Amino acid sequence: MSFMSPPPKGLQRDDGLPPDDTVRWVPSRKAAVLKAIQDGRISLEAACARWRLSIEELRLWQRAMD
Repeated sequence: MSFMSPPPKGLQRDDGLPPDDTVRWVPSRKAAVLKAIQDGRISLEAACARWRLSIEELRLWQRAMD
């Protein structure tokens, strides 16, 4: 599997959120995660675990977008 290959079938999520292994956090990806948390589609704790982020980092994103 090359670096840019999509995950194998069955491992892909179709929830409109960034891939679990995202390391490049462009503003649109940050906004998608924050919107999902706000809409209740994912909890803050689950988002932190899924993308290996801290609560503080997500709060900084939110402040930057306010």
